[in-house]
Amino acid sequence: MQALRLVLPLRSYARRCAGTAAVYLALIIEPLGAAPLVEIDYVTVGDPGNPNDSTGYGQVDYVYQIGKYEVTCAQYAAFLNARAKRDTNGLYNPGMASSSRGGIVRAGTEGSYTHTVKAGFANVPVCFVNFYDALRFCNWLHNGAMEFSDTETGAYALSGSNVPGIERTNKALVFLPSDNEWYKAAYYHATSSGGPANGYWLYPTKSNVAPVGEPPSGGVNSAN
Repeated sequence: MQALRLVLPLRSYARRCAGTAAVYLALIIEPLGAAPLVEIDYVTVGDPGNPNDSTGYGQVDYVYQIGKYEVTCAQYAAFLNARAKRDTNGLYNPGMASSSRGGIVRAGTEGSYTHTVKAGFANVPVCFVNFYDALRFCNWLHNGAMEFSDTETGAYALSGSNVPGIERTNKALVFLPSDNEWYKAAYYHATSSGGPANGYWLYPTKSNVAPVGEPPSGGVNSAN
């Protein structure tokens, strides 16, 4: 089975402070002043109305924010410990424990499952996550990322089932990026910042030269 990574969550920049019924409900259930169990580092992608690249991708007509890093094993384990004690939606994949690429181990019995990150995997991107797991993770973030925050409503209307062709709702605050949103975040730059005339770099390291493979911390045009 292919090891799937949970792609970067995206947040609506214009509506990031807007309240929703789901958020208000979470405030009633959770302890007053409690902090989210997971926080995502976001970067803002501006210059709305930019043109497509020559590939036909990249045009986005609004300002938005995208996760700076891939979702880590530590972040997903916090999600599992909050919402997968019984795990009726199958948010945990056994490959997370059995595979050398997996970073999360489950213990206990149904109804009281606990999830622990393998040594050295806390900041490693989580693997063995499917599309619907990702949607439920986004819903959980949308609803406050607390112990009882809902996974079935908010950014996506799931209601306990995996709906083919599911689309994000018009009130979505945290969601998976579209092809254009991801492409723009990875390759586009405003023309005022210099670089290629068409507004796109060839590589997401902000360069037209292929990155050099080297371990951290590396140079400005390195990848590992």
